[in-house]
Amino acid sequence: MNGVVAAFSAAVAVAALVVAIVAIPASPDEAAVSDLRRTPDLGLSFWQGDKAAVLHDTSVGAEGLVPRVTVDLGSGPFEVRFPELAEEDLLALDVREDDSGFHVVEGADTNAPVDGAAFLPGKGHVDSEQGSATLYVSHDGLFNAIGGQRAGDIGNRKASVYYSRIDLPQDTTLTQFPTGVYEVSEASLVPLTELHRDLYVVAWRDNDHDDVVDGGEYEYIVLNFPG
Repeated sequence: MNGVVAAFSAAVAVAALVVAIVAIPASPDEAAVSDLRRTPDLGLSFWQGDKAAVLHDTSVGAEGLVPRVTVDLGSGPFEVRFPELAEEDLLALDVREDDSGFHVVEGADTNAPVDGAAFLPGKGHVDSEQGSATLYVSHDGLFNAIGGQRAGDIGNRKASVYYSRIDLPQDTTLTQFPTGVYEVSEASLVPLTELHRDLYVVAWRDNDHDDVVDGGEYEYIVLNFPG
């Protein structure tokens, strides 16, 4: 009889353990499943705290054949990783607060731009040699110009840039003559820890160095920050 009671008690304990395990909610890591390891054409990946961010492929059902990816990020610094850049290579990031840039004219010559076009000549912002960790939001055609000299080598033929803040340009923030170039200010800089809205990025890599935005060279990316 004692054996029966012991067996019954053991069965009840096992059943209770199973119920408890089932009742434990999945952790955010388990719930977040990434559709992609990196963006389809340019091979970009996004990292926070040495952990890859979740990428959602949102191309299906969207107009056109341009890859569209949404990146889930926390409010804080992040890193963009990509295939290494040769000295003459350029990775361009046009960053906006809406998707108005998601209408690139494929085959557009950046040396003969139309109104509203991205990646205009002379509009690329080249960061300091060691990087300022600032991602510039487009203003009057401004875009982030990342060359091989400005990207950090992380090995395995990969490079990266690190961002901890964005710059939201003010209407009139130019240096004094004769330079007359855009200059950041304390009022325009926003730490990523305080950012609670999405950013919309057109990423372009001119693989054949012809100054033409060809198919397979650009992607539409939404950086999804907590609201």
